[in-house]
Amino acid sequence: MKKIKFKFENCYGIPKLEETFIFDKDKNENDINGHLIYAPNGTMKTSFADTIKDIQNGVKTMDYYYPKRPTVREVNEVLSDGTERELTKEEVLVIDSYDEQYKSDKVSTLLANKYWKEEYDKIYSNIIAKLGNLINKLKSKAGIKNELEEIFTLDFGYSKDNIFDCLNNVMSRYEKFDDDSLKEIKYVKVFSKDTVKIFESDEFKLLIKEYIESYEKLLIGNPVFKKEFNHTSADTVFTNMSKNGFFKANHKVVLDGTDEELNEKAFKDKINDAKKLILNEPEIMNKFNKLDSLFSNAGAREFRDLLLNNKNLVMELSDINELKRKLWVTYLHENLDMFQDVLLTYKIGKKDLEDIAKKALKERTTWDSVIEQFNERFSNMPFKLDVKNQEDVILKGSIATICFKYESREEERDIDEETLLKRLSNGEKRALYLLNVLFEIEARIIEGKEILLIIDDIADSFDYRNKYAIIEYLKDITEKGLFKVIILTHNFDFYRTVACRINLKTTSHFSIKSDKEIRLEKGEYHENVFGKWKSHIYNENKFFVAAIPFIRNIIEYTNGGECDEYKMLTSLLHFKEEPEDKLKNTYSILVSDLKKIYIDNWGATKIFSQNDAEPVMKIILEEAEKIYCKDCNEIKIENKIILSIAIRILAEKYMLGRISDKEAIRKIESNQTRELRNLITFDDEDEVDVKRKDVIERVLIITSENIHLNSFMYEPIVDISLTELRNLYRDVKCLS
Repeated sequence: MKKIKFKFENCYGIPKLEETFIFDKDKNENDINGHLIYAPNGTMKTSFADTIKDIQNGVKTMDYYYPKRPTVREVNEVLSDGTERELTKEEVLVIDSYDEQYKSDKVSTLLANKYWKEEYDKIYSNIIAKLGNLINKLKSKAGIKNELEEIFTLDFGYSKDNIFDCLNNVMSRYEKFDDDSLKEIKYVKVFSKDTVKIFESDEFKLLIKEYIESYEKLLIGNPVFKKEFNHTSADTVFTNMSKNGFFKANHKVVLDGTDEELNEKAFKDKINDAKKLILNEPEIMNKFNKLDSLFSNAGAREFRDLLLNNKNLVMELSDINELKRKLWVTYLHENLDMFQDVLLTYKIGKKDLEDIAKKALKERTTWDSVIEQFNERFSNMPFKLDVKNQEDVILKGSIATICFKYESREEERDIDEETLLKRLSNGEKRALYLLNVLFEIEARIIEGKEILLIIDDIADSFDYRNKYAIIEYLKDITEKGLFKVIILTHNFDFYRTVACRINLKTTSHFSIKSDKEIRLEKGEYHENVFGKWKSHIYNENKFFVAAIPFIRNIIEYTNGGECDEYKMLTSLLHFKEEPEDKLKNTYSILVSDLKKIYIDNWGATKIFSQNDAEPVMKIILEEAEKIYCKDCNEIKIENKIILSIAIRILAEKYMLGRISDKEAIRKIESNQTRELRNLITFDDEDEVDVKRKDVIERVLIITSENIHLNSFMYEPIVDISLTELRNLYRDVKCLS
């Protein structure tokens, strides 16, 4: 992605934005991987991020305030031949300022150790393949298509995750199982949602009890069957004897109480005759018919048919849970060789898997390095992170379960996240959020795909110490080259710091908003803005007067607020009209006076082009008028300072004209604009006077911070809209 083109219209308050960002090399052949945008509040920052997030989430974009307006949302890579390719949802990632609920789902990726995972998979995949073959056989026999493992293990009292333990238990418990009377019966035919409801009913349990009692009565005196040897047992014995060559060896069977020697056919006939004697007995038939009637609804008809053809199944219904197990065991013994092979493969591989797991847990992973780096950069955090199921994550691809260890007064304890969040400060919560962001970033690095990464004021509300930690992270991310980063911020101090520390000066931008569009201009003010001004004060009136507040601050810090120079500059920032005191007469201060102050306090040594005899206030008002009429550059600090000075001077001049108590005016020593306002009573019944009061209140709110500036803090000036200042300047001029 060397060039990404954005085209937005009516996107969450963005009327129109067309911009192309270059991610290639600059003129010095340095890689360009990041852009920085300073966007004053209400300009575009959140709207821009939300629009990209819609692409990430695969949803449509709309306008907040005018949802019916047609929306254009294009984020395209411009290819080398000039054609464009739309970025996919997988190629964009938005990092919000803060989201307490955000959890990266990529932690497991960071814990994986590729070598040991491959070794583990070689063994484990062989086990799973053989298990899969056995499961398919069971599916065929049971008639179950989905979730067989879960049903099978649950019937034996195990969870799906412990299927091998379950199989081991079945083998040891039913190793000598030789009853194949149920081999033709499918599990799904017996246990459907309809039959299970019937099995659980009291009526069914009563009828089964009556049936078995009647059956056992009839066994008394039966020539073949006894209570301990029923018709099911007889069938099993006959089958095994036949299968194992008993009758082929000319052996005979003699039943208890008789002398008759029975061959294979005679023994089979005896069993069948004995079964008919019992199962066709009117009492048994009556009980059977009552049972049969329970399964007359549509959902249970298949089982009813099964029961009619397999009356011997009725005896098994006395213990439903055991019947389930007998069905499974029957199926497994039909595939005994495969069953034994699965268990043998598992037993042999299990030890190797355990050895690999021990070695893998000792290896350092990307997750460890992220945590270590986080702890170094945010050393004041009271918690540490650990993973409960690290072995499963590394080797089995399970989802990581994060646990927290909280430290206080050298005591450490495990704590759940919900409790932790209640205890953490807002800054600590934000740090935890940032950690999840880092997990996501590192996982994307492992994936190795180019990503358009939008970072939305991620350092907002962090203290300065942690802001610098975040900036170090941003530096790491932009230097990776994999991410094409756009950093958005409304914090001017953060903008300056990022531009300098991450070397994004040449790719920094100011966001300028109008009613029709948002445009990006080249970013400025990365370092000390006043150094640039100093070289322009000699021949540009704009800088000559815009520097007044800054030099006034310097004098206040060095010589104090009582020196003549400080008082003279104050009279250029507040309207003074005491003719007898030049220091307190705004219109009497000349260019020559201001030049001398610049020479003495700012080391100005070049020749000034300004006319020494011209009043400084005349230049201020002329420059303000030029800015109001022509210069609409929204960002230039000097424009805003000059307008702010002119606004306050004109407002104070107006207020002084309304105040008749001159003695009260002379007593004002500080906060002159506010004190003058307090001496005026506006007529709330007069519509015009109410508007005048509103203008003065706006002057008080807007201009003070713009004029009291220094080299460390001038964000309020950048942040305020020039349009707002121009409108206020217009309204102040109209006061009179």
